Amino acid sequence: MVNVNGWQAAFIRRCEAVGWSVERTKSNHFKTYDGDGKFLFVFPTTPGDNRSMRNTESEANRHGLRELETRLALRQERDRLEKIRKDREASEAVEAEAALERVEGDLKKNDKSTEHQP
Repeated sequence: MVNVNGWQAAFIRRCEAVGWSVERTKSNHFKTYDGDGKFLFVFPTTPGDNRSMRNTESEANRHGLRELETRLALRQERDRLEKIRKDREASEAVEAEAALERVEGDLKKNDKSTEHQP
């Protein structure tokens, strides 16, 4: 990651989270590339005005950043729910096994007690 503070750092993290790369140019701007290395757009390291952040955000959204973030969030939520489902299944399996062991133990006790009856 490029060393930078402020909104640019947060923006760079968002870009990198969806698979884009960001590099600093010699002219002190940032170039963004998609996952295949295709150039997307440039944004400044030092904003010239108070619209710089909004302009950068708009440019990124024109290249699909918002949609990619939505897909990423959906994928993460799907993975989270799948993990919960697997954990529940594993927990239910452990509980079922413990119940089976209790029943088997009870059956053994009953068998032993009936053996000793005349």
